[in-house]
This record gives sequence, structure tokens and C-alpha cells, in this order.
Amino acid sequence: ADAAVLAALDGLVVAAGAGEKDEGVLRHAPFVLWPTAVDKGCFEEARSLSVAFSSLVNRISLDSEFLLKYLEPISEHDDFTARLLRLYKTVTVESDLDGTDRQHLSLGIFRFDYFLEPTSP
Repeated sequence: ADAAVLAALDGLVVAAGAGEKDEGVLRHAPFVLWPTAVDKGCFEEARSLSVAFSSLVNRISLDSEFLLKYLEPISEHDDFTARLLRLYKTVTVESDLDGTDRQHLSLGIFRFDYFLEPTSP
């Protein structure tokens, strides 16, 4: 119960969708507190998707116009995102504008947490 309360206090909530029994009711987002065994088939499916998903994340990270368009409105309400965006602008956007040489190599370290959803029969 403590983890669910903490999740709600940190804004990790989702509303029940249209047509669901508790439509509009807020529930904590799904989470697990410890490692859980995963079916080998599900693991292999997630593993096969990880290359494409990492490629997508990498391409988005290199698209300044896209990032600024969607993160600037968020940064007005979220201090963490605002700090990250300021750092991003300093390293990439501003150095491009003032002609400063910037490093053209980058390292991406991605972490993806997968949650298995039960399938309907």
C-alpha cells in the first residue's frame, strides 16, 4: 500500500478509460517492486523490439526541432525537464547558433522497462 500511495503522490496515476467499470477513476500506474520471471517468448519478443525502439529514441534525440516543440511546453511546469532542456540547448542549439564548435559524437544509454499485459482470450 505504501508504494501505491507514493506513486499517487508523485503523479504516477492513470485514469480508467472510457467503457471501463471505473471510468475516470484514477489508479496508480502499473509497477513492480522486485524482479519478476518472464516467459522466454515474451523476453525474446521484447529483445527483438529493443533494437528498433532504441533506434527510434536515438533518432528523436537528434531532432532538435521535434524535442523543442514538445519539451518546451512541458518544461514550463516541470523543473527537471526545464533543467534538462537548458542543458540540451547549451550543448546543441546555442552552440549551433553562435558558431561554437560542438562535439559531434554522443553516447546514448537507454533503459526500457517492459510490463507484460495479460491478453484477452
